[in-house]
Amino acid sequence: RNHQLYSYKFLKYANLKKVVESGNINNPQFLEWLTREARPDLILSIYCNQILKEPIMSQPALGAYNLHPSLLPAYRGVSPTFWVLSRGEQRTGVSVHKIEREIDSGPIMGQRQVEILKTDTEHSLYMRCTEVDFDLIANLILEFKSNVIPMPIQSGANRASYFSLPTKSAVE
Repeated sequence: RNHQLYSYKFLKYANLKKVVESGNINNPQFLEWLTREARPDLILSIYCNQILKEPIMSQPALGAYNLHPSLLPAYRGVSPTFWVLSRGEQRTGVSVHKIEREIDSGPIMGQRQVEILKTDTEHSLYMRCTEVDFDLIANLILEFKSNVIPMPIQSGANRASYFSLPTKSAVE
C-alpha cells in the first residue's frame, strides 16, 4: 500500500491460487475453465468493465459480488465518478452488491461514503474511492470465512439512477 496504484496480483491472499485474465470474461474458454477447473466458492468483480453473464453469476456457491464506485442504487452504470462530479454532488462512495441480471441492481451488502472535495478531479475522486473499497471487500470475505451469511442493507430504491459512458457533449 505504499504505492498509490497496485495490482490485485501482488496482494498476499493465502488462498489465492491462480489469477486468470481474459479479454472477454464471457468467452467460452474462460467459462469452461471456470466451471471445470476453478469451481470458485466466491467471485469478486472489482471495477470490472464487462458485464458478467448468467453462467458466471450462478457458478460460485457463495455468490458473485461487485465493487462499484458509487452509493448504489444511485449512479448505476459506467463512470459514476464522472457523473457525480458533473452533477455537483457533495458526496459519493463505494458499494459492494450481489451481481444480478440487471446492471448494478443486486442486494447491497455494504457501503462507505466519500466526501467530494472542491479540488477533486475524476481521477482523484476515483483514487480516493479505491482507498476505502478494500475494507468493504475484506469485511465481506471475513464474514464468509466466519461462516456468517452477509445480510443486505436497505438501499432506498427510489434514489436509483443509471448512467452510460459520458458523451462528448457531457464533457463540454
